[in-house]
Amino acid sequence: MAAIHTATITEEGDEKILRLPAGVPLEAGEVTYEIRSTGDLVLKQLSEEARARRQAVWIDFLDRIAARGPDTDFMNERPMNRIPFERDLWPDE
Repeated sequence: MAAIHTATITEEGDEKILRLPAGVPLEAGEVTYEIRSTGDLVLKQLSEEARARRQAVWIDFLDRIAARGPDTDFMNERPMNRIPFERDLWPDE
């Protein structure tokens, strides 16, 4: 089982600051966080390789959109963007 360590949280204005010991293997910069349904807070810092993969996925997506041409509205092709049938939600009684 992994060792459990503690860190200090302080408030400065409208922000909370998490102070980790210098020995924690994080680089200065951006981290992502997730608050789970249990209330647990999970901090993540992506490796350079993971950041590059994420960026490549977005670049590929944007290239595909650009290749379709400026007159193509790709969102209209999605079936979830259409009302499946006309219905009277509040009929007159």
